[in-house]
Amino acid sequence: MPAVNKQQIVEEIASNISANYGIDDAIVNDFKTMMMNAMAQYYVYDNDQAKANRKAAKGKTAASDAPKKPRKTSAYNVYVKKMMQSADLKEVPQKEKMTKIGAMWKALSEDQRAAYKADADAENSANPALADTATEATTA
Repeated sequence: MPAVNKQQIVEEIASNISANYGIDDAIVNDFKTMMMNAMAQYYVYDNDQAKANRKAAKGKTAASDAPKKPRKTSAYNVYVKKMMQSADLKEVPQKEKMTKIGAMWKALSEDQRAAYKADADAENSANPALADTATEATTA
C-alpha cells in the first residue's frame, strides 16, 4: 500500500466541498481540522526519514543515534553471572532463578560481598571504555 499524504487528501476533500456546495471558509477550515485529527490514527509515514525529521523537529532523537555509555559492573552483576552458571540453578525457570539469586545475595554477609566487589572493580579497571569515562568525570 503506497504511503498517503493526509494533508493532501484533506485539502482535496475540502476544496471539493467548498467548490461544489459553496460552504463558508470558516466551516471548511473547521472540517479540515476535524479530518486531520480523525485521520491521525490511520496516517502512514511516507518513509523513515520523514518520521525522523518529525522527531527531530520535536527535539527527540532516535535511541540508536546516541552512542551508549559504558556501565560499570557491580558486585551484584558479578554474583549473578556466577550463580547463573551454578549447577544448583540450571533447571530452575528464569523468573524463579532471579528471585532465588536476589534472596541469596541479600543473605550474604558484607565480607562475602566484598569478594564480589573486588572482582567487579577488577573487571571495571580492565575495561578501557570505563577508564575513558572516569577521566571525563574527573576533568568535568
